[in-house]
Amino acid sequence: MVFLIGKINWWQTLRINFKAFGFSDALKFPIVVFYGFKIKKFSGEIKLNIPIKFGILSFGHPYEIFSRSNKSGEASILGTMEINGSTQFGVDTKLYINKGGHLTLGHINSFGSESQIICFNKIHFGNWVQCGSHCMFVDTNFHPLKNVATHQSITMSGSIEIGSFNYIGIRTTIRMGTKTAKHTLIASNSLLNKDYTSLGEQNLLGGIPAIKLKEGIIRDWETEMTDLENYLKL
Repeated sequence: MVFLIGKINWWQTLRINFKAFGFSDALKFPIVVFYGFKIKKFSGEIKLNIPIKFGILSFGHPYEIFSRSNKSGEASILGTMEINGSTQFGVDTKLYINKGGHLTLGHINSFGSESQIICFNKIHFGNWVQCGSHCMFVDTNFHPLKNVATHQSITMSGSIEIGSFNYIGIRTTIRMGTKTAKHTLIASNSLLNKDYTSLGEQNLLGGIPAIKLKEGIIRDWETEMTDLENYLKL
């Protein structure tokens, strides 16, 4: 923790805490912003469902092996961000929550460098969810689409639900309609775009689009829990 103090952007940290919370809660600095990350817009709401303390939510957190930033990290929070535990956004990550959008984050959620979350409707993460670098979560198509044969409009926005104890490999894209069970592993460079819970727990998913590659395999969270708590929490 001590070596990170000098990497905190205290001006950005002060601004977002006093915008998001009342005076007494803001003084505890539950949100920490590191240099290289900018809170671009904030007109929404951040709900903390746990006891308030320093550094529950961190932006631009240099927790990975490669920790230098190119200063492109940013967040626009126009909707609701609900926090159920310690969450870390790595260097150069990007977050956009549209007005009316609802993002729920669990305990020990971490998003690797240059990952992106775009939430127009609803995205929910369980507890103990870790993502490698360059992952993308997006619950909207942005543009209206239609079926040429039937002339029916295709839903533009949906929801994403990531179960607890999930690990998501680098460069994975998670689209609207995705739902994963507990103890799911996702291989790198995959595309998820549907409900996978019928496959059950303890599966490795991967591919474009993702399919079940192997069953009866999990990340050994129990072995890592204490180390992750100590390493990722400020």
